[in-house]
Amino acid sequence: MQILKRNWVKLSWIKDLIYNFRYLPIGCIYLYQKIISPLKGPSCRFYPSCSTYACLALKKYGVLKGGALAIIRIIKCNPFHPGGYNPLT
Repeated sequence: MQILKRNWVKLSWIKDLIYNFRYLPIGCIYLYQKIISPLKGPSCRFYPSCSTYACLALKKYGVLKGGALAIIRIIKCNPFHPGGYNPLT
C-alpha cells in the first residue's frame, strides 16, 4: 500500500500538467483578443465572439472537447453562415 501511495505522489504532477494544459491555448486566445483583434475590428458573426466561445469551451470541457467545439465554431464563422446568438451549452 505504501509503495502505491508513493508512486501516485510521484505521478501526480502528470495529472496537474494535463489539467493545467488548457491554460496555454487560453493564453494564446487572450493575446489574440488584446493584440490582433483590436486591429481587425469586430468581424465575428456570432455572439459571443468565436474567441470568447473558445475560452469558455476550453475552461468548461478541457482541451480535447473544448478545442473541438472551438474549431467547429470557427469553421462556421464564414460569409455563408448567418451567425447570430450561439451560446456554449
